[in-house]
Amino acid sequence: MFVTVTMIELRSLWHIPTLISNSIKIANHMTSLGHPKVRTSGLLYKHFTLSIWKSRADMKEFFRCEPHLEAMRLSTTIAREVRVLTFETFTSEEAENMAFDTAKSKLRAEGKVISFVK
Repeated sequence: MFVTVTMIELRSLWHIPTLISNSIKIANHMTSLGHPKVRTSGLLYKHFTLSIWKSRADMKEFFRCEPHLEAMRLSTTIAREVRVLTFETFTSEEAENMAFDTAKSKLRAEGKVISFVK
């Protein structure tokens, strides 16, 4: 099992509708793939997702899908910063029971940071 934790820090609160619109497209696509294991949280500028993948192949298939690629293109205009961390867990129970706060702490400590300066 693989866990991906992502944080997007918006440039402006005006970008929240764009973020929500893209999140809905991505969620619908993930549901169509039979992948319901996603948790989200966020308020104002910072928004988080935690996704659980059965395999690296499932994860890569999603990363290459159009709704996700569209969101990545938009991130250069709506985000100040994006942080991403993917790690492997030993059991599905371990992945599914992971506390969101634990995953966020791991993201802050070990995540890849992508900054968009304007």
